[in-house]
Amino acid sequence: TMDTSNINYCHFSNNGVGLQGGTGQAVNNPVFPNYVNYCTFNENDTGLWSSFIFIVNCSIDFNRNGIIENGRDWILNCDISSNSVLGISSCNDSIVNCNINDNGIGIKINCGSYITGSTFEYNTNGNIEAIGSYGAIITGNIIRNSIFGINDSCANGGGVEITQNIIENNNLGIRLANPSNATINC
Repeated sequence: TMDTSNINYCHFSNNGVGLQGGTGQAVNNPVFPNYVNYCTFNENDTGLWSSFIFIVNCSIDFNRNGIIENGRDWILNCDISSNSVLGISSCNDSIVNCNINDNGIGIKINCGSYITGSTFEYNTNGNIEAIGSYGAIITGNIIRNSIFGINDSCANGGGVEITQNIIENNNLGIRLANPSNATINC
């Protein structure tokens, strides 16, 4: 694992995994934060495999999988596009002000995450798939131009909160497996 690392202005290309690391701390605030700033990850099998990393102002594109994470990443101001299978696999992450487009699936939420201020569009197999949402908050995003906007397929999850989003031009805007566990205010 990495301990208090700063990785700036790097280019990771043509690897199995571009960057793998994290603190592995099982708490809300990592003891040793790691920062990845202004980096490019492209043409890897997986761009980043991470946990407890601040990923800021990065370009993650043309990989098979953009970001696969093990929990509690902070992904801010990133462009995540043209990843053939998946843009982000998320678990308890904060995803803020990102552009997530032209991926197989934009984001797959495996456990609760906070997603705000981001744009999801033209993700071939769907924009946001909440397979284990367990308290995911999806607020203030633009979600459009895909087969589905939000697919909450977790029937037994702890609920998903969907508020103040623009959801347009999808074949299916929102699908809820268990509407009694959801809060929706669009």
